[in-house]
Amino acid sequence: MQKLSDAEIADFAKSHGVSVVHSGAEYKQMDHSRRFGSEFWRSLLWLLLALIFAELFLQQRFSRVRRVTTNEGLPKGVPSRQGVRT
Repeated sequence: MQKLSDAEIADFAKSHGVSVVHSGAEYKQMDHSRRFGSEFWRSLLWLLLALIFAELFLQQRFSRVRRVTTNEGLPKGVPSRQGVRT
């Protein structure tokens, strides 16, 4: 009886659609990922935070109020805000 080489074992496993594990820890990790899948909530959280900051930046950029410091450009009869205490 002859022992199969690692390449032959990998080829046999590939042809039958199975996974080869070499340790108990490797099997445990593979079984956990099969049962529960992989976590992607952290990636979604980072994406959400990036979108929130982008929205905040755009809001600040597009909602700027231009201030008039002189009567220039104001219609006649509109009082200047200079010297007015708030």
